Amino acid sequence: MPLELAKKIDFPPELLLAVKELSDPADLRTHVCFYLSSPRVAALYDASKDPDAFWRHACWSCGIGAGLTPEENLDSAFWPLHGEPSWKKIAIDCISRDGFCKHPQCGEALLEYNRHYMREAAAYVEPFKPLRITENSDSPAPVGAHPLFGHIEFRRDYDVFRENGVQFDAHLRHPNTPARRVDDKQYMFRRDDYPGLYLADHPLAARSFATETPISSIMLLQLCGHTLRNAKMSLPRAITVFDVICAIYAELDASLTVDDASEYVDCHQSCFPKEWDLMTVFRKARSIRLILSICPIETLEYEEDTYSGPAFSFRQL
Repeated sequence: MPLELAKKIDFPPELLLAVKELSDPADLRTHVCFYLSSPRVAALYDASKDPDAFWRHACWSCGIGAGLTPEENLDSAFWPLHGEPSWKKIAIDCISRDGFCKHPQCGEALLEYNRHYMREAAAYVEPFKPLRITENSDSPAPVGAHPLFGHIEFRRDYDVFRENGVQFDAHLRHPNTPARRVDDKQYMFRRDDYPGLYLADHPLAARSFATETPISSIMLLQLCGHTLRNAKMSLPRAITVFDVICAIYAELDASLTVDDASEYVDCHQSCFPKEWDLMTVFRKARSIRLILSICPIETLEYEEDTYSGPAFSFRQL
């Protein structure tokens, strides 16, 4: 039944309540759409003693975290009391702006992927209590990195005349763009702008938990031979994709030393076009941003548990 027609029909409250109660609690998109369908329906969700608890559980079940994105820091409506975000607002924001995204790594496809792994993670972690794994934990929980890391890139160049910040730099790779740049000779000549693909427009991707089982501490190993300043993270919440992307973003424009660049080039000669001479290669390898524009991240690969949490290396294409 079309939503506009449903709004005009005066359904009895018992029927509306039955629809709410019979819908899968983890089906975040259905519940947000139903909530927004009419004030009468919204009242059913808001009538409970702790209405935000429902949305918190729905977000957790879909692998969606608080993320500490810039708008949460600036908009006090996200943080009403006790430092806890408004999960209803997070849920509505995610679905309203991103729930029907057609990108293969986002929208309902991403929600379904997250739900699948959260169902498996339930055997190892309690709701809202991400694991803190150390070298002595001996935890059997799977902590593989989210595949989104292999589909998020950064602009090729830093441009002071554009809106900057990680959310307007990091973006989903267009589905028709080849991941391996050496096979795409025209890539470096394309416009370095990605409207509709920036993380600012994809809160579901940014807020997704970084690992299969939610964890609250992590260690990131060297990227392009460079040690990240925020390599060790320990948070009072589950680490998200956005948290890791922020750690990478903080290092993008750091100049690599000759030794770092040389070591990287020696190990990744096949990443660079054959027609480039050695001088061109080193000129293109002077920062992490430039290297990632040629040789993007394929995945974060779990290495071992450490005192700072599970350690991940960056595997590049």
